Amino acid sequence: MVDWANERRLATRWRTLVDACLVALPGIAAEFDEEDTVKSPGTVWTEIVMTALDEHAAPVQMDQADFWQQVMRLVELVEEAMVMIPDDSAYEEDLRELYAFSTAGIICDVTRNVRGLEELLPLMGPLSVVACRDEVDVHQQSRGFDGDAIDWTFASTRFQRHNIDPATIIPWVS
Repeated sequence: MVDWANERRLATRWRTLVDACLVALPGIAAEFDEEDTVKSPGTVWTEIVMTALDEHAAPVQMDQADFWQQVMRLVELVEEAMVMIPDDSAYEEDLRELYAFSTAGIICDVTRNVRGLEELLPLMGPLSVVACRDEVDVHQQSRGFDGDAIDWTFASTRFQRHNIDPATIIPWVS
């Protein structure tokens, strides 16, 4: 069950990240009802996955390369922001929220099958590729494949960095 009070709190705290996602992904933004839907990192991640992955967790809309380019740019932005957060218990909740959106969220979802991951690897940034390798290793038994099954050759070959400074999406920095 979703704790909507917490989602509203997160929506306020992470407004810069959510706004960056909704500007970069107008199709996802259109899915939200302006009045009723809480726009938090969690609800944005859920909408991306529901819209952009099929029942086998393979990416759909690959013909709309700009959509996936934007998603992967945002994921890399969040991965970069996570590197900036001090390893201190005072920042644990912030790190956990970013990790849930990016690594345990979108990256975990796109690493569920070999074909889908290989289609997206060229669009991923270097930190996202490292996170993908880690996710594949962590879930190799449950998914039935390991990192050797993936052709990593084209990773990051078409990646374009976002024009947003990762520090600006961290609430206590911006």
